[in-house]
Amino acid sequence: MSLPKGWKEIKLSTVIKSLDAGVSVNSEDRICVSGECGILKTSSVANGIFNAQEHKVIICNEIKRARVSPTYDRIIMSRMNTPAFVGANAYVNETRLNLFLPDRLWQLVPKDPGVNMRWLSFVLGSSKYRAKLSAIATGTSNSMKNITKKDVKDLPICFPPKSEQDAIVKVLSTWDAAIEKTKRLVELKEKRFEWLLDELINKPASIPDAKPNGWKKVMLRNVVKIVKGRQLNVLHMVSDGKFYALNGGIEPSGYTNDWNTNENTVSISEGGNSCGFVNYNCEKFWAGGHCYTLQELKESVAVEFLYHFLKSKEQHIMKLRVGSGLPNIQKKDIENFILSLPNLRKQNQIAQALSVAQSEIKLLKQLLEQYKTQKRGLMQKLLTGQWRVKVTGKK
Repeated sequence: MSLPKGWKEIKLSTVIKSLDAGVSVNSEDRICVSGECGILKTSSVANGIFNAQEHKVIICNEIKRARVSPTYDRIIMSRMNTPAFVGANAYVNETRLNLFLPDRLWQLVPKDPGVNMRWLSFVLGSSKYRAKLSAIATGTSNSMKNITKKDVKDLPICFPPKSEQDAIVKVLSTWDAAIEKTKRLVELKEKRFEWLLDELINKPASIPDAKPNGWKKVMLRNVVKIVKGRQLNVLHMVSDGKFYALNGGIEPSGYTNDWNTNENTVSISEGGNSCGFVNYNCEKFWAGGHCYTLQELKESVAVEFLYHFLKSKEQHIMKLRVGSGLPNIQKKDIENFILSLPNLRKQNQIAQALSVAQSEIKLLKQLLEQYKTQKRGLMQKLLTGQWRVKVTGKK
């Protein structure tokens, strides 16, 4: 594809003066506060931007040995990391804190004002360049890879005029703001859900003698039938199956055209590293050999309340696991698990309140993914010049 008018292909070295590496220091993992010196690290990144205020930062105990970084308007890049994160980079515009470079990061320093470093961070953080950086990484170890300065400096970049770089940043930053705002809203809604769960289920259920509040304690086996699933032969697994197969994990293990469990059923993982995980299945599905399902509920139990109650006690259920190689939860221990149940009317009220709160979180997460998808699509078009942005002040 030919470049748009005014664009040119250059090597990264044309606009980058140097790739400065840092030093190794002793540190402690806590929040960086004013007056302390924090370390630049790619794990403190949100939306491709280093954010020292909202993520844990390692604090330097050896300021004299540390190379303090002029952090304004820079890009940091991981020169040595695991295969998934080598080449990961982020934009840094943090003027409120003293920050320094660790030995496994580079700081990309611009040559002149002709490059918008935020624009360049979008380029280097795009899927295209993340793949390029991953491809040029070398190393014999499967756990650690590294990239050389020469390979990074030789990266070809489609370079638009500075005014168009600024315009692209303005557009993509709008999506960044929407992503960050939605992310914050999800976090707030999740905290509210935890509070609701505690107020509506955990606190009442923790009262030793719950009878005055209309709650009663019963064993799970007294109100449901606990059924262990049946192993599905791999020959019956198909990629385009109508029903998912749920076994010992958190996510479906595959798909099939058969089912053995009705919709609106609570399941508990029986074996594996995730044993004890509680799930609510809205559709018909196949329950595998490492999956318990709760069936034939008594009329005094609302299935959605049962799910929310067990989900709130998931950590307790997981502690029932036995075995070291392939842990599992024995059926008798699940059967003897204690429930605290209010009357059916109260169960339905609690379940409805919690389900509404969960639905809000689900919708917000879907919106968040939509914003991220839209941003990826915009980056692909804008950073290659397929779509042009109108530059203010130009015809």
